[in-house]
Amino acid sequence: MKRQFPRTQVENVSLSRMLIGTNWLLGWSHTSASADEMIKRRYDSAEAFKPVLEAYLRHGVDSMTIKAMAAGRCSPYVGLTFSWNAIRAQDMVTVGAFTPDEAEEDIEISLAAIEHRFPDLEKRGSPNQEQAAFGKG
Repeated sequence: MKRQFPRTQVENVSLSRMLIGTNWLLGWSHTSASADEMIKRRYDSAEAFKPVLEAYLRHGVDSMTIKAMAAGRCSPYVGLTFSWNAIRAQDMVTVGAFTPDEAEEDIEISLAAIEHRFPDLEKRGSPNQEQAAFGKG
């Protein structure tokens, strides 16, 4: 069983502190019409998006909203680390993902930020490999 994401109470309702962003599900890129069309082609049915939702649910992230993470304009490592360290322990962050693997990475980055540790991620490609955001060497 995958590690479960921390939860918070809103009134009498238990919600995961990470909320599932719906932009990818609904076809909104916030960048261009061509990006919107790419999303709509990739996720042309609820069934096509099901693997992404399943990736969230494996970790107990079970709560649908509009995200406010600059529509991919900042990296998950930077945006999520900042967000989780700048809010109160009961506050929530909305995170959208394009693939199940991206959801898994965002969950690991978020858990690492909450636990004040480096995320356990595979090395990412970049001309400047000396960045903590690019994972283990």
